[in-house]
Amino acid sequence: MNQIKTGNYIAGLRKEKNMTQRELAERINVSDKTISKWETGKSMPDLDCIGKLCETLGVSVNEIISGESLSADDYSRKAEETIMTLMEENEKNKKGNMAMMIVGIVMLIIAIIMLFFGGGSMGMSISPALLIDFPSLILMTVFMTGLILVSGKRDKTAIFELIDKSVMSVGIFVCLFTVIVILSRLDDPSAIGPHLAVCILSLFYAIIIKLVAIAYLAGKA
Repeated sequence: MNQIKTGNYIAGLRKEKNMTQRELAERINVSDKTISKWETGKSMPDLDCIGKLCETLGVSVNEIISGESLSADDYSRKAEETIMTLMEENEKNKKGNMAMMIVGIVMLIIAIIMLFFGGGSMGMSISPALLIDFPSLILMTVFMTGLILVSGKRDKTAIFELIDKSVMSVGIFVCLFTVIVILSRLDDPSAIGPHLAVCILSLFYAIIIKLVAIAYLAGKA
């Protein structure tokens, strides 16, 4: 499958119909940036919108994937080639997704191990007033990276949507678990305040990450 060829084909069809990228985007409910990525070969139309794209441009899915208009004689041959290509790519994606999922599971396990064995001493080398706690940041990063890899999402927008939906839950989980671990290990009651202040930083980081995700998704809308 040649993304550049498909992109040029989409651009040519759009221009034949005297449509701008924005006009085409509005008809199939995507952003004009998405149309631009298709036409420059940076990405391919996904299943959610390829039907609307074909209907709007007056071509078949096979022609979009092939990147050219097909005659009746060529259509059957190209359909078989397209199916074989998609099957090969699907097999490669399955192997790649499996490897990424395994890495994601490993990272989630590492994050859980960090909670059990590092929760009681997290962040005590850096003042909470600085709002910087590297162990908490690392733990949040490991958890979120693990979730993303396990989810199988590879599209940037889909990843940010996952982050938007899950990061607060991860922050709350890390915060509560760390509080429990700290309280179970704490011998000096007077040190509860500083320790708990560090735990709350994970919520602060989660809020910042969520705001970044919201800003990105708003820019894509």
